[in-house]
Amino acid sequence: MPRIPIAALARELNLPIATLLTQLVMMGLEARTARSSLDTDTAERVKAEIGSGGVGQQPGLKAVPTHTERDVQVLSGVRVSRLPSKIPAAPHRRRVIAVASPNFGELRTADEQQSVALIIPPTRPPSSELDLSLYRRGLLEPGMVLIQSPLDNTRYQPLDDAAESFALDKLLLYDRVAGLLGATKFSVEELLVQSDAGSLSVRGGAKAPIGQAKGHFDKSQSDKFQRFMEVGSTNAAGPPDVEAAQRLVDDAGLASEPTLSHLIAVVRDGVRKKTQTLRLNLTREVSRTLDLGAEVSNQIKIGGSGGVERRHDQVNDVQILLRVEF
Repeated sequence: MPRIPIAALARELNLPIATLLTQLVMMGLEARTARSSLDTDTAERVKAEIGSGGVGQQPGLKAVPTHTERDVQVLSGVRVSRLPSKIPAAPHRRRVIAVASPNFGELRTADEQQSVALIIPPTRPPSSELDLSLYRRGLLEPGMVLIQSPLDNTRYQPLDDAAESFALDKLLLYDRVAGLLGATKFSVEELLVQSDAGSLSVRGGAKAPIGQAKGHFDKSQSDKFQRFMEVGSTNAAGPPDVEAAQRLVDDAGLASEPTLSHLIAVVRDGVRKKTQTLRLNLTREVSRTLDLGAEVSNQIKIGGSGGVERRHDQVNDVQILLRVEF
């Protein structure tokens, strides 16, 4: 009987190969790699089941979790009997999104807030905007651990990239706030990055940055973070818009950020300071989520064959020294 390659079947169903392989395992079929193939009768059965909205409609096939809100499980030390493929709607229930293989058994964390959403890969393009966005980026594959942005609860980055990405977001927000407050120049004077493997310090500003790595800080990380020194702006002098600056800070959820509050208060109160030097922690809001994501990452299994270990050079703290001129 003719056979159909898994890769060809995945293209026909418009599914990532890894997602299709996961689904086949749940159906009790032997298809372990992209080089596997199925006989035509089995392939037609797979197309009928997945195309109709999920496995579980015919005798002998394992049921796939339905995609209703009541099936969403947010886990903290709970044994899982079945997992959803839909991300919870409530932002506080998905500060960390972990994508597990269907046979994943148990997740134990110190997450008292129940903010880890444990899901399996969707078998078709999701309907919700958030799920679909992550699906199209290829982030809903087994083993992925995603971290929610502290500034926007609809934005996620993989654990390995989260500290850098969100630190840069916060730095750029400071630049915008300073501009609204009438700053004529905004620049980064110093940078300090801490990771599990070591640290990186950069001084000298954008024109002549001098970096020094300690321990086993990864060089690729060093190159990325040195670019933070290039963030800055020069603006024409003008009247401050304190209300617009405050709205921007409030919308980002940083109203209680001490350094931002100080910067706004100085301008609002009419204190004449030509230059301000501010030390800022760029990862303070996301540090606990990063730690939780690393804890989850060490437990997620891919196909039951092994764990995804936290990178030895995982960045966990980014601090900078800013110079703001008015």
